[in-house]
Amino acid sequence: MKLTPLKNKIVVIPDPIVEKKVGNLIIPIGALTNKNIYATVTAVGPGVRNRKTGVVTPPDIEPGDRVLLHKYAGSRVYIDRQEIMLIDIDEILGVETT
Repeated sequence: MKLTPLKNKIVVIPDPIVEKKVGNLIIPIGALTNKNIYATVTAVGPGVRNRKTGVVTPPDIEPGDRVLLHKYAGSRVYIDRQEIMLIDIDEILGVETT
């Protein structure tokens, strides 16, 4: 199933959290994550229409970009047993560049 976002929304797949073990000590996954997560953009909405001029402003993000988000940004949904997030373009903290 393919999900197409509307307006200035984007669809991202969050990077998996790697569980770490230190000796016999079990560290909860919540303690391993900081307040920001990385995700890969899979789909981008068409943009926002200016109410005065009627011109649609396309977003600066493209599918395939890796972005930094706040841990609680957007809405998490499961489609075909895969976690995806629907977020507003304004919730992106930054774009990873190489």
